[in-house]
This record gives sequence, structure tokens and C-alpha cells, in this order.
Amino acid sequence: MAILKGKVSIVSQVMKVLLIEDNRIEAVQTQGWLKGHDGAFDVDWVDKLNDGLERISQGGIDIVLLDLNLPDSRGEATFEKLHAEFPEVPIVVLTGEYDDSIGPATVAKGAQDYLVKQHADSASLARVLRFALTRHRAQEEKLKELKLAKTGCVIAMIGAKGGVGTTTTALNVATALA
Repeated sequence: MAILKGKVSIVSQVMKVLLIEDNRIEAVQTQGWLKGHDGAFDVDWVDKLNDGLERISQGGIDIVLLDLNLPDSRGEATFEKLHAEFPEVPIVVLTGEYDDSIGPATVAKGAQDYLVKQHADSASLARVLRFALTRHRAQEEKLKELKLAKTGCVIAMIGAKGGVGTTTTALNVATALA
């Protein structure tokens, strides 16, 4: 990704996806969907959350596709554990859970997106992954800029006589801080 004059552009590269899914049939289907995009996605698959955490710790994962109900973790706690350990890795929840409250709740807690398996297909999944990674990187870049920005404020300046010199000095200090 390159940032040019405030705009984000994704350099064409293979997106490394970690699929955490316990259902073998759905995992194979998801991998097939992503392979149909001219090599734009490279998918690793694990069937347990703990195996996913271990794989992410090895590095090289751009984004995670996460099922919420796994043999070693259930529901929103699955997302929360993964996000708590690796907040820098974008997560798209891909689950069979069709509950209108879970999607917004996981997004509010930091997921980049939420897809119900029954409504997903090859094109929508690829689009969601691209947008999620782009959005996540733009958010990271914005946070980095904010952390690097020098901030300050003038609380008050009082001159001995209250003349033009005090006002000029106050404006110069405020301008420098801005």
C-alpha cells in the first residue's frame, strides 16, 4: 500500500488470507471461491481458534476470515479473543450465524466486516476482503499520522500592558503549535 497526498492505493499483490473454519466442506468452498480470482488470494486454513492464533503469530497474514463457532471457542468470544491478541490484523467474520445483533456488535468491537455464509459468494467475498484490508490499512495510516502529529494549545497569554505585542505573540505561538 502506498499513501500519496492523503490517498490510499493498494499495490497489486497477493493477499494472504487465514481462514479459520471448522467445517471442511465450507472451508473447501471458500478456498475455491478465492482461487477463482487469478491468484489474488493465497488462503491458509485451520479448523480451531488456537491453531489460528498460532498461525497468525508466525506472521505473514494480511487478513483473517473467521467463523464464530469453532470446536475450541463459541460466539462473539471467538472474535474477541482473536482481536484482543492480534488487534493489528483485520478480521472479517464469515459465519452461519444469522443474527442481526451479532454483525453490528462484532463490527463495533473492531471487525472489518461481517458476512453470513448463506449470502456469500465468490465475488462478494473477494470484494469484502479487498475493501476490509484497504479500510484497515487506511485506518492504521490515519492513526499513525495522528500519533505523529504535534499538538498543543495556548491556554492564555497575558501581556504587561495588553497591547499589540501580546496579541501578535499569541497568534505566532498558536500558528507554530498548529
